[in-house]
Amino acid sequence: MVNNFLQRVLIIGSSGTIGQALIPELKKLNAEIITPGHNILDITNPYQTKDYIHQVRPSLVINAAAFTDVEKSEKEQLKAWKINAYGPLIVAKICAEQQTPLVHFSTDFVFSGEKKQPYTEEDRFNPLNVYGTTKAAGDLFVSHVTDQYYIIRTSRLFGMGKSRRKDFVQRIIEAITSQPYLKIVDDQVACYTYSNDLAKWLIALFKTNARYGIYNLCNKGECSWYKFAREILKLKGLSFYKIKPIKTAEWPSLAKRPLYSSLSTKKFELVTGIKPRTWQEALKEYICCSSQEDYN
Repeated sequence: MVNNFLQRVLIIGSSGTIGQALIPELKKLNAEIITPGHNILDITNPYQTKDYIHQVRPSLVINAAAFTDVEKSEKEQLKAWKINAYGPLIVAKICAEQQTPLVHFSTDFVFSGEKKQPYTEEDRFNPLNVYGTTKAAGDLFVSHVTDQYYIIRTSRLFGMGKSRRKDFVQRIIEAITSQPYLKIVDDQVACYTYSNDLAKWLIALFKTNARYGIYNLCNKGECSWYKFAREILKLKGLSFYKIKPIKTAEWPSLAKRPLYSSLSTKKFELVTGIKPRTWQEALKEYICCSSQEDYN
């Protein structure tokens, strides 16, 4: 199935963190990769999207496009609905018509955080904000419109991309150069996901001929934003820098966020035999590999 899947791969949102991690992994398998820019393929435009996908006739479509700014989603709700829900619906319909498999990415924010133990692929949605609601809608559209889909649910992604939006690691390193100390939320706990690991895990699903469906993919372990920030500073040799842990209620925000949204990867582990490495190991590799990058 892998060879058939990877003959001609269309990546939507290829300039983002996930897209940039996937490209080198797909090249290792000699896949032909198509990476149109937003000006060429806008998934919120049904006519353009249908014409383009019919024209290139991919063997696999990977939708890595999303409006991921949680705060802006509260202000720009129409934009969030168009990109996170309507766009995936359009793509899924076209894939169903062409019998083309689809990979779509989801988020832990489709859950409320009330469960108090890692969420599985079978748990019901109960989003707390606009971003989570639109992503949940996108998941439902994809799973109801096509049978050939992988919904990859992940959380707190970090890694390099070409987009203007920086990940948490980059924002922390940038912030300490201009602020005497930082206040970081310490009561929102979840798993973290290194984009390079995510790309490898997705390929592993293909190689094991995994059944279509939803898969949680993230690194092992869970922690708060504060503890993650402390580890970043430790790895950068900046443990002396002062950061103060605060509660969610102390941080001004338009969007309500789940206090606990860790994801269970047991399904992926059973299917592939792969146990994701810890977020600490992944973060260390990321910082070491990007130590020469200019974050500004």
